[in-house]
Parts: sequence; C-alpha cells; structure tokens
Amino acid sequence: MMNKNKTKVVLLLSNKGGTGKSTLLTNTAYLLATLFGKKVGVIDLDFHSPDLPSMFGVESRKLGIQNKRLMPVKVLPNLYMVSYGFYLTDKKLPIIMRGIEERLVADQFINSVDWSEFDVLLIDVPANLSDGALTVVDQIKPIDGAVITTSSQDISLTDTERSIQFALQYSIPILGMVENMSYLNCPQCSAKLELYKRENFEGLADFYKLDILGRIPFEREILISVDVGVPFVEKCKENAQVESFKQITEKIHQKIFK
Repeated sequence: MMNKNKTKVVLLLSNKGGTGKSTLLTNTAYLLATLFGKKVGVIDLDFHSPDLPSMFGVESRKLGIQNKRLMPVKVLPNLYMVSYGFYLTDKKLPIIMRGIEERLVADQFINSVDWSEFDVLLIDVPANLSDGALTVVDQIKPIDGAVITTSSQDISLTDTERSIQFALQYSIPILGMVENMSYLNCPQCSAKLELYKRENFEGLADFYKLDILGRIPFEREILISVDVGVPFVEKCKENAQVESFKQITEKIHQKIFK
C-alpha cells in the first residue's frame, strides 16, 4: 500500500548480473536517507540471490507482522527494506520458486507493507525480468523512473539494451544510465585506466537520448564494503570515489523530486 501522491517509485535495472546494480541501490538508498533526508523504502525482487540484507548489514533480522501488515526491516530511522532473504533459514540451500510464488511474494512486498509515508521506494529488479518484476509494473502505476546500470563491456551493453526496451515497452521514464567499473585509478601513478571502450556506452546512451548519470570506478574498497555489510559511502567517507555516488544520487533526486 502506497500513496502515489507522495511516494516516488524508481526501478533499478541492468538485465545482467554482476554490473553492480545492487551496490548502486545500496549506496543510493543510504545517501537519499542520510544526505537528502528522505524516508526511503527498498524492495528486493531478486528472490534467487537476495543479497541486499547482507549488503546493508541486516541479514540476521526478520520481517515482522503487525495488524496483519508486513513490517519491513529498519536499516536506519528513515530507511527500511523487504527482501526474501529475511525468510531464509539456511543460506546455503538453493532457492527454488515458480512464477506464481514470485508473484505472490512480490504482491506481498507491494501491498502488505504500508509504504504510504515514504518519500521514495527503490526496487531492485533481477536481471531476468521475471514474474516479480512484471507484478510490479502491473500493480504500481505510474512508476516514476528507472535507472539503468551497466559496464561498457559489449556483452553487458547488449543486455542493457534489453532493459531500456523493457522500460520503453511499459512506458517507464528512464532517468538515465550509470557506467559501473568504468575505470581504474592506477595506485602507482594515479593515471585513470579505462577498462572498456567508453565509446560503446556513450553511443548507446546517445542512440536512446538518455542522460549519463555518472561513472563509478573499479574500486577495491567498494568490493570490501559489500562483503562487510556497510555501504561504501558510509564505510569510506573520506574516499574520493564517494563523490561518484553522491553525484549520481543528486541527479536521481533532482529528476524525481523536481
């Protein structure tokens, strides 16, 4: 349950695993809550690899029930989330779900939680655009925007274009694209080493007339922050690369709260 006059809904898409979409969501959610003072909700629709609880450092907690409503897990006083990961008792076992089960859980996350007082709801959409994602686009109207995350590797860009087409097919405004693992800062000489051909990423954005929200470098501390369950922007506040996430979040904020 949500108040569409108040709550903005943003999908994070990539259509390919390993692009850093969930890392972007984690840090964007944290910055929207702390830097911009918004009340932020997070819905994790990745039922087969529900890693967001671990990335936020709250994997040991459980969803609650109050007055027949599902109570999301509190990460910060103004940041809450729901994830299938909170239901798991043994994380080593495979998660086997049929489409109907995905639809039921997605419906529960959307309609059994009181999102009405939240300013923004960020939804982590799995790469396979399965029944959970389709439930969201069918039930939440309008969706205020989508953020596309990719690397500039050719195979990633091919899959990324599917995300763009998905958003266009469902008339979801695309807020822009984020290039992850864009470059590497040489630890010896501080030179910026390009990992992929940037022209391909820029060409895709130009073809669809999409804004480039920002570029995130390949940074060891970002990888470590994921493993320890503390968002990079909180764990490494003095790291210069935090500015990349701040700039991206500021652009998203401007676009949805204009």
